[in-house]
Amino acid sequence: MTPDQSAVVQAYCAVLMVIATMAIPLFIWVSGKRLAAAQYVRDLQDLINQINLLALRTDENLMMMSQLNGLDQYAGSNTELRRVYLTFVCFNAFQAEFLGAKAGLVHAKYGYPALRQLVAPMLKDELTWRLIRERGYHPDFVEFCSQIRDGTRE
Repeated sequence: MTPDQSAVVQAYCAVLMVIATMAIPLFIWVSGKRLAAAQYVRDLQDLINQINLLALRTDENLMMMSQLNGLDQYAGSNTELRRVYLTFVCFNAFQAEFLGAKAGLVHAKYGYPALRQLVAPMLKDELTWRLIRERGYHPDFVEFCSQIRDGTRE
């Protein structure tokens, strides 16, 4: 190897070292942000689950929580209210699965067909469909459910 070739190789190595030195902290930072986001979602989901468990524990808690979040307008009795609340809780979980698949956290190849199988029978119910449209679900999830309900998403 000539001295000129050796200098070129050393320059390439130096450039690679600079890139690697910059890439490693960037990779750690990005990974840390993803882990923090995942932990945040997990903590939030745990909190929501605790609230739902408390709400469903007694009829009084169910009525109070349903009045607070406006679900009482969808039911005339405690039995209907419990059904509405459980439907709401299920579709919150289904929406999380959908958004996870959309974000690449769950393989869409497997996530969407499984989700379709779960929501399709429930979407036949008019009250369930009304809840999906009126209770603040993500527009893409509402569209996903609409396509399933209309039979245009297979």
